[in-house]
Amino acid sequence: MRQVLEIMEMLGVDEKKQRAILFKVCDSMKKIDFAKSPFENTGIPHGTLARSLRNPDPYAGVKADMNEKAKKILEGVEKNEKHTASLHALTLLSAVGNIMDYGPDVRKDKNHIEYMLEHSRIAGNGFRLFEQKLGMRRLKIAFLSDNAGEVFFDRPLVQTLATRGHAVTYFVKEKPWINDAMRTDAIYAGIDKFAEIDFIPVRKWNLYLRAGNFLAKLKNYEMVIAKGQGNYETLGDVLDAFYLLIAKCPLVACSLGVRLGDIVFTRRRNR
Repeated sequence: MRQVLEIMEMLGVDEKKQRAILFKVCDSMKKIDFAKSPFENTGIPHGTLARSLRNPDPYAGVKADMNEKAKKILEGVEKNEKHTASLHALTLLSAVGNIMDYGPDVRKDKNHIEYMLEHSRIAGNGFRLFEQKLGMRRLKIAFLSDNAGEVFFDRPLVQTLATRGHAVTYFVKEKPWINDAMRTDAIYAGIDKFAEIDFIPVRKWNLYLRAGNFLAKLKNYEMVIAKGQGNYETLGDVLDAFYLLIAKCPLVACSLGVRLGDIVFTRRRNR
């Protein structure tokens, strides 16, 4: 609800219309399916907002701002070679990029990101297994993206994987889904120079991340890297993948055995 209100204010929606839309959004919440993840259910309020505004992508301006901010921050960060000098450093850089999320109220400025790069550690069993598997042979890798802006922090890791001979496919949302990355965001970040771009299916503000045909497609890859809490919440019990995220809510942090705000790289084996 906070996000819906903030977006309407950002778009200059008058108070009378804001009130009417908020009533519609509240009513729409009756459709929440508790068998689905919070990430999947997010489409209910935001789809109601988009239809009420007759705006298919209410977050377009937010995504553009996040891309510009991330681009500028990354240009500064890359001047310090130690942030890109190893696979571990590149994995940490990609993970720290997960902070570029419109939802959680956290700092996203250059100083804070550099502080995280200097002082954060990667929790979980993922990196050791990730490095081992990459060293065995050239792999066909699916990389499931998360937010606009964050794509800039993914690009150095994707570039290195491609340079090492791995065939990377970078998945973005097919249609608008809050502030998540789409094809134009990935291309703007330069991802297309190092990876094929494919789509996570979205139809009428329904996310088909767990759809059988999409999961079957992912099983054709020898490795899946899934960025962000939403992908972990939605796929963690059905897809064997490496999940790279910042734990942004207490329940997720508890399920991973970490503290709120920790960076996590974990392997889930479900296939």
